[in-house]
Amino acid sequence: MKFSEAGGEQQRFVVLVIWFNHSLFVQLLKEVEDEYGLEQIGTITIPCNVHHFHTIISHIVSLSF
Repeated sequence: MKFSEAGGEQQRFVVLVIWFNHSLFVQLLKEVEDEYGLEQIGTITIPCNVHHFHTIISHIVSLSF
C-alpha cells in the first residue's frame, strides 16, 4: 500500500493481510472510500498522513500481543 499526504511524496508500506480485519484499519479504509471512492488501479494508495498511519498500526500491533 502507498500512503501520501496532500502534495507530498508517497511512501510505500507492507501491510499484513490480517490488519485488514482490524476495526481501526477498517475505519481508515471506510473513510478513504467515503471521500475518494473505490476505483484504483494497481497499488492501493491511501491519502493519509503517514504519522497517522503509524499511530493506527502501533495501536493494532499493541492490541495484538
